[in-house]
Amino acid sequence: MSLTKYTPGLPAEGYCCWSLSGVQVSVETGMLHFHKSSTTSRRSWNQWGGAGWTLPSLVVGQGLVLVYRLRWNDLSGAGELRMNLPSLATISNDEKLVLRFRNGVVDWAIYDARTGGFEPQSPSQITANGEWHDILINISPDSLRIYETGRNILTRTRSGTVSGSFDIVCELDELETFDADLMDFRTCPVAVCSDRSLSTSTELQFNRSSRELNMKYFSVRQFDSPIAVAYTESSLRFFTQKLTQVNYTTTTSYTAALPPYCVIQYRFKINFSGGYESKITIVGGLILRVLHGNPVWQRHNSSFFTLSNFTNFRVGGPYVSVLVIVSPGLFTVFENGKFNFEHVRDPPSTAADMRAIFDVQHHDLGTAMDVELGHLRIVSGA
Repeated sequence: MSLTKYTPGLPAEGYCCWSLSGVQVSVETGMLHFHKSSTTSRRSWNQWGGAGWTLPSLVVGQGLVLVYRLRWNDLSGAGELRMNLPSLATISNDEKLVLRFRNGVVDWAIYDARTGGFEPQSPSQITANGEWHDILINISPDSLRIYETGRNILTRTRSGTVSGSFDIVCELDELETFDADLMDFRTCPVAVCSDRSLSTSTELQFNRSSRELNMKYFSVRQFDSPIAVAYTESSLRFFTQKLTQVNYTTTTSYTAALPPYCVIQYRFKINFSGGYESKITIVGGLILRVLHGNPVWQRHNSSFFTLSNFTNFRVGGPYVSVLVIVSPGLFTVFENGKFNFEHVRDPPSTAADMRAIFDVQHHDLGTAMDVELGHLRIVSGA
């Protein structure tokens, strides 16, 4: 189970296009292309076309993450456009989210099939200028979160079934011309959070027998460090009995560059944290900060700010699996298979953010700290 990329037209099984009254849907260089021209079709109401895939391999009942890229190239003539969100991402059996152009304004709205009405939710930055926008949809059995280029545009409770299909439909009323593209559709099932081997991943297990192999992929920067790093029978251990240099950091990292879309899974535990503060920093600059023995997820930008007050980590407690779904400008974090928080980067992610680091820092002189990293997995969506 891993990130899966779906390419229009491939595989042939489970993929199809459909159209009616002038909206044409085609595959062009790996993209879905939506087009309606004033020279080839008349202006009329209720013109639509769509395309989609069946997703038989996904454990959709537990929830999943969908990511795709969308651009509008041309939009002209007085009229209305509704681009329905994939059927997977319904709010209820009667309500769905649409990207709507009407009276010169583009916004996200909820369409209620019972009344035929629209409830505006958030303005959109998508216009007919040919710029790509990343759409990320996080679906669970009881919630729906939608992001447009890293900006949260909807967070709602949801009900109804989660179907095993992705389809996106354009509906036009009276528009003369419309031209749009969709590409890079990817899925990531929440089931990827389970602690088991992933068939299409880079997986580093930390133990004494794996030390030589890991040296090819995982760097440890340690020069007369007051924080020791050592392989044990089942982990890579970071520890000090009595810190001799205030606020010292030991830096480790997976050496290869990460693709724009990937999943990173850490499994680690905190055995001891004495004094005022210890910090564990992972991909995206996300920090598990232990203050006076109390772990909390934070980030630093001039000062610390809290990302989530909840965590399964306890000083002296068991291993916790931390899974981070990475996409441009957005980091979605799960602990032990359950959603915890999402962090939007504005401005978008830097090169430093896109490294699978595991940095351990301890603050107070003369105090002890002990952290163990059990494994690191990289699942690429490229």
